[in-house]
Parts: sequence; structure tokens; C-alpha cells
Amino acid sequence: MNLRRFARYAALSALGLLLTGRAAGDSLNLRLAGEWPFSGTMAVLGVPSRGLVFYGSGGGVYVLDATDLTEPRQISDAIRTHGIVCALAYDSTAKLLYVAAQQAGLEIWDVADSTQPLFLGACRTPWFPAAVTVVNACAYVADRDSGLRIIDVSNPAAPCEVGRYLAPNAVLDVAVSNRLAYITDEVAVRVIDVVNPHCPYELGRWDDTLNWAFAVEVRVSYAYEVWSF
Repeated sequence: MNLRRFARYAALSALGLLLTGRAAGDSLNLRLAGEWPFSGTMAVLGVPSRGLVFYGSGGGVYVLDATDLTEPRQISDAIRTHGIVCALAYDSTAKLLYVAAQQAGLEIWDVADSTQPLFLGACRTPWFPAAVTVVNACAYVADRDSGLRIIDVSNPAAPCEVGRYLAPNAVLDVAVSNRLAYITDEVAVRVIDVVNPHCPYELGRWDDTLNWAFAVEVRVSYAYEVWSF
């Protein structure tokens, strides 16, 4: 967006807010009239068993029918969040989509009918969620400066935090396997015991102070991390 277009957009946005306030009869009591949430992409999740792709785009998620890989088509844009979508996780049994959406925290959507997703519940986190994985009715959220947050999602309509681990640095990613959580906190990969989700604690870590760790994945008994040089 060039400067002229940006200035025009800002002016129209300001006018919209003023008109909204005028309609409400109080310029100090503004309210949201509408928004278009879709923009850059930070999260994409494929569900091959259903021929679906969930495509995080700015403050929303597109649902694509990808049964024909040569011509995927959009079937829903109903998932709207009030935070940038950074990560997605899917429960194939309950057909639930978990959305880590920065300011909005963790949101849970029923996507059994992929054309009409239904919002079920949300759990705000102290910071901005960067990643999420769900295992055994617990969502493990990498919440940047507030560490690893463990959220009970057994009732999707009322998710609630049950435990947390505060890392020395910002937690950027999380993977869970065999009741161990592997997190990246910029300079280390830390192994967290989550057998008791109410009381997680560190078992060990691997440090690399020369690089920046921002992603981790677990396969069998190995953890693979991605570093930024």
C-alpha cells in the first residue's frame, strides 16, 4: 500500500469511527461497526482425511475444499478473530479447530460442518499465543513472554488454564509427545514434564546462544528444532 492509499484508508477509517460515534449519540462511546480481517498468512493446516485446508489469514481463517488438489475452492470465511492468527491445531475426533490468535488468545471452533463453522469458546492468555498443540483434552500454548500455558479444553465452551511454565525467554513453539512438552524459547529447546498439567517442570534443555530457536517438532524419540542464524 503506497502512502497516498494509506492516507486515504486512514481518513476513511477515522470518518467511519466518527459516524459510528455520531450514530450512537456519543463521540466518546465508539463501537465497532465492521471489519475486513483477512490479510497476510501465518498458519496453514491441511486435513487430508476430510479434503480440507484451514488457511489462517490475518484475523480470520478461510476454509478450503481441497478434494480436487488442482482446483481448491473456498467454502467458508466465517471464522473471524480479533487477533492475528498465528497457529492452528485440529482434533479429528471431535472435529474442532483450535486457533492461536494473538490478542484474542486461544479460540475453539466447531468445524463438523466445514461450510458453517461455529464458535464454541475462548481462553485469553496474558501475552500473544504463537503456537498451539492439543493432546488428551489439554491445549499447550506457546504464549511468548508469558511462557507455556496449559489449558483444559475438555469443555470446549469453557476452556480454562490449569498450569503454566515460565521460561527465561519468549516461548515461540511447542510440541508434545509421551507427556513431555518441548518448547523453544529463543536460545534453547527445553523439555518440560507435563504428566501433571497443573505442575509442569523442566527436565532438561539444549542451549545454542549463537542462534535463535523458533520452531520444534518431535518424531518418535527425536526432537527437531529450527534455528534462525
